[in-house]
Amino acid sequence: MSTMSRKTCVLTALVLAGLTIALAQVSWFSTTVTTVLGEDVVVQVSAHSAAPGITASSIVAVAAALLISLSGKIIRYVALSVLTISALTVVISAVGVLVSPRSAVRSQVEIATSTSFIPDDIAVYPTGYVVVVLGVLLCITGVMGIRGAHVWGRSTSRYERTEPQNAERDISRTPDVAVQDDGEDTHLRSDDKDLWDALSRGEDPTDGETSSGKQ
Repeated sequence: MSTMSRKTCVLTALVLAGLTIALAQVSWFSTTVTTVLGEDVVVQVSAHSAAPGITASSIVAVAAALLISLSGKIIRYVALSVLTISALTVVISAVGVLVSPRSAVRSQVEIATSTSFIPDDIAVYPTGYVVVVLGVLLCITGVMGIRGAHVWGRSTSRYERTEPQNAERDISRTPDVAVQDDGEDTHLRSDDKDLWDALSRGEDPTDGETSSGKQ
């Protein structure tokens, strides 16, 4: 199974969390309530009002995704765990309000009509189910990121390993230079020995150089 790269994980998490935040602001439920004055009022309820934890958890997921893109080896696992937990919170909160729509619209109905009567005919829009899917995908992204985080950054270390290899190549060339230097030193020592031998025999070693210069 192929692992998810850091870039893919971050971009996927940002897109999913951003969509969740946007969908939390639109209407999830709708109902018509009669006020104490006998007027019919249509009440629209969004997830931001019914379940504020969805928006808050999505914002935390965005922050975690940004931290993943900048963090080191240890912090990235913490950020991925926070991302996964935030996604689970989104799913649980969304399922909670979808299972009990009457409780979700109660506070908004009381604010709009000044009455505690909650009608039975509550329209449930598909927005909430889309958010559940997004939360599940966000959770999967966090889990796959945790599974693949151990290979993130290996490309950098691969290029770093080439430097010692180049250094070894440079070192391998130095013996040739050293051998050449040793040869020059040996030649100089040989010339010095010949001079001392000539002097010990009473000969002037500069005679040859003088005669050659005259020629």
